Amino acid sequence: MKKQTILILLVVGMLSAWSCTEKNTPKKGSIRLTFNHNWTINPLEYNKIQYTNAANNTLSIEKIKYFITNIRLQKLSGEYITSPSRGLIDTENGKISFLVNDLPLGSYQKIEFVLGVDPENNHKDPNTFGASDPLNVVNHGDMHWDWNPGYIFLKVEGKYYKSSGQTSTYFYHIGLDQYALVNAFEAKIQVTEGNQNNAVFEVKLSKFFNSPNVWDIETREFTNTVGDAVVPPILFGNMKNMITLKKVE
Repeated sequence: MKKQTILILLVVGMLSAWSCTEKNTPKKGSIRLTFNHNWTINPLEYNKIQYTNAANNTLSIEKIKYFITNIRLQKLSGEYITSPSRGLIDTENGKISFLVNDLPLGSYQKIEFVLGVDPENNHKDPNTFGASDPLNVVNHGDMHWDWNPGYIFLKVEGKYYKSSGQTSTYFYHIGLDQYALVNAFEAKIQVTEGNQNNAVFEVKLSKFFNSPNVWDIETREFTNTVGDAVVPPILFGNMKNMITLKKVE
């Protein structure tokens, strides 16, 4: 009887400890971030040379690819909550959204994220990130410079008509620590158990080529950022106007 009593007490104790742990563990939720891409108003049509910028270049958009990292939300109290989630947007493969996890339940008034990769993670070995992390060597695809340790934050690639009428290609690959761009938006976001808010952003590619700096593709058809003191600062200035928050649903 004594052994049975002790066993019962142990089981009861374990169940009580488990119950207390469950009660004391804060519940977490998630939201979805979605990035829709257009030229000005209508959704982008890819691989068609049909868009004209202010420099009178007629061009196509064939690839848009970028990292969204360092996501944090601000509570109504002013406290910021940082999520470990990261995303790699890749229009060529239809990847335009991802989940932001591990958020305490409640109301939020602001969302921030980096278009790019923060300096701490930018120079880490891609093999050291978790298997599901977009920064992992298997997942980042072609978004890392092996010859210059660091990630490519943004890729925009396509074709255009030169002034001679010939078709040519362009590519703009933006990276390096100073071009990790912080975006911040006022937003009413509710994180609840079992339901997900969807924060929908609009990415205007016309801004990338036009605002505030008009960019003539024929002046320079490409950049890999490294060693280029001309093109990246101009396009980085335009990246600041590229993303807007359209709605939270």
